[in-house]
Amino acid sequence: MAQVNSDKNGLVFIAKNSGTGVASIDIDNCFSSKYTQYRIITDVITSVAFRGVNAQYRSGGVTTITGYKYQYMIGSTTVVVGARSLSEIWAAYIGGTKSTDTSEIVLTEIRNPFQTQYTTAISFLAQQSNGTINSDVFTTSTSATTSFDGIRILAETGNITGTVYIYGYVNS
Repeated sequence: MAQVNSDKNGLVFIAKNSGTGVASIDIDNCFSSKYTQYRIITDVITSVAFRGVNAQYRSGGVTTITGYKYQYMIGSTTVVVGARSLSEIWAAYIGGTKSTDTSEIVLTEIRNPFQTQYTTAISFLAQQSNGTINSDVFTTSTSATTSFDGIRILAETGNITGTVYIYGYVNS
């Protein structure tokens, strides 16, 4: 994975954390006033098949478990579906289940987590499983203008195994 470490432009590596068979992976003190936009890359699988990997924001080591909104569009084979929810316990889908017959990439962009503004995010997923291609787009927002300095990654059901990487965008 290419990375630019510059005071002028590009993505700057901030933090990573890993876990094996854990309920969640927390990364605290990763959001700051230095950046307004972040990229989260999750290389995480769940212990329960076909379950999503979600996020909750943290502030001072305390996890926020209310006030998330999301909507999504999923394309699988010849079917496209979408839905929305306005009162959830997490920011939806920033990773998913992988197995030996599945190849998956998930990129998440988060804006304004540290600023006292609404935190918004968009996640893109591309997955190939048993010859079928799936595409997902999830958008999320917080219901309050809270300043967050960390993030928790957790499974919809079960435990997770893997690594989470956080990068900040340098504004030129």
